[in-house]
Amino acid sequence: MKNEMMNDQFDAVLLIQKLRENDQLAFSQIVRHFTPELARKAFKFTKCQDDAQDLLQDLFTDLWERRQQLAINTSLQSYLYVSLKHRFLRKVMRANLNDKALSYLGKRMEQMEASVSDLLEVSEMQTTIAQVVKLLPEHMQKIFLLRGEDYSIREIADALGLAEQTVKTYNMQLKRRIKDAILTQYPDVSHSLSLVILAGLSLV
Repeated sequence: MKNEMMNDQFDAVLLIQKLRENDQLAFSQIVRHFTPELARKAFKFTKCQDDAQDLLQDLFTDLWERRQQLAINTSLQSYLYVSLKHRFLRKVMRANLNDKALSYLGKRMEQMEASVSDLLEVSEMQTTIAQVVKLLPEHMQKIFLLRGEDYSIREIADALGLAEQTVKTYNMQLKRRIKDAILTQYPDVSHSLSLVILAGLSLV
């Protein structure tokens, strides 16, 4: 049987069965077969080679540790991809969501301080935007964080399992909420400056 599995024909059903039976050769074949594509997807998610490798290692470690309880209702390829995506999202959201959003916001505002400090107290504006972020639905906070990591709309849609148009709609709502909050709190701020602020937050 092991010689059969070494054949060029990749039999996922057979390998899953052997994996449940603690067959390390079957596990090695799964890792070898899926690593190239999953590594590309992991890097696309994380944009960091080290983080991508850690993500992939955690995925396969979990696969081996849970081998006897595996319940795969789709193809093995789909199962591994979805597991990778969910693991990435858990990693992104592991810390308190609001704390992460506000931490990112603080860093971006510091970067913008030189260009807007002559018109606004950056700390006051940060507080205003932070209040908006705290009230965002979770999916919009996720988009806020991923946009802050320079993810494109398409990449965010892929990571969150949403349609691109849905992400675009949420991003527009996010931009509008922050812009409205700034203009309400600081009515003298020009439209062009509000766009500069939104650009600094990667929302335009």
